[in-house]
Amino acid sequence: MIKRKRNKWFAHETMHENAELNILCFVFAGGSPSFFSPWRQLCPDSVNLLPVLYPARESRGKEIMPDTLEELLEQFKKENPTVFEKPYVIWGHCSGSLIGLELAFEQSQAGNPPKAFIVTGSESPEYALRLIPDIRESFDEVSDDDILLSLKSYHLMPPDMLENPDFRKYFLPIYRADLNMFSKYHYNADKKLDCPALVMNGDADKLLMPEHVEKWQDCFSQKVKFMEFSGEHYFVNDHKEEVFQQIEKFCQKGNII
Repeated sequence: MIKRKRNKWFAHETMHENAELNILCFVFAGGSPSFFSPWRQLCPDSVNLLPVLYPARESRGKEIMPDTLEELLEQFKKENPTVFEKPYVIWGHCSGSLIGLELAFEQSQAGNPPKAFIVTGSESPEYALRLIPDIRESFDEVSDDDILLSLKSYHLMPPDMLENPDFRKYFLPIYRADLNMFSKYHYNADKKLDCPALVMNGDADKLLMPEHVEKWQDCFSQKVKFMEFSGEHYFVNDHKEEVFQQIEKFCQKGNII
């Protein structure tokens, strides 16, 4: 692995000196890039795994989350131009797929589209934020208790964790800042990506409706591959090796690695 100067935009990453491909990983609202750390040890020498660290968490805890997704991406691209010098794949889980999608659109317009796009645990962009419609209008009025109830209802956090005062003190400001950013996001359905796409979800995910997951096809000019696993929203944690094997297989089939 490569020893290099610390980049504030990445954490829990794996870097290989002779890697041919970068996989950029975008986590969900309120999440940490540590979510992707289990896949570090599964990466072959030909692949760099680069979980993106947003402001306001972990080592960037004193930084403010940008007010809009566009601002977040502008900062990321400005400070990480070399990450796009290698062929790259984008992997987004849940709302992280929206960040990854907009980055892919912008890079495509610049003549450097991703080699593939991976989605886990997300409905298509037009539906992905449908569960927070009221937050769009009056986010500051939504109570902590209502947010916690929502997280419990959709099995997004273990109840004992949400009841821990220290965790709530750390997590809720981050989650609010992330949702505030997403509340301003508007998807342009006229845009399409021209790259292979793999969409995976859990069959018991309470956040998803199958017909909304299938609408990911509308985001791509190429045929999208859909896969379903047993499990809920974080099904990837129960199928770590199989999920990464499917990503590798998908990339190999497309001659990406």
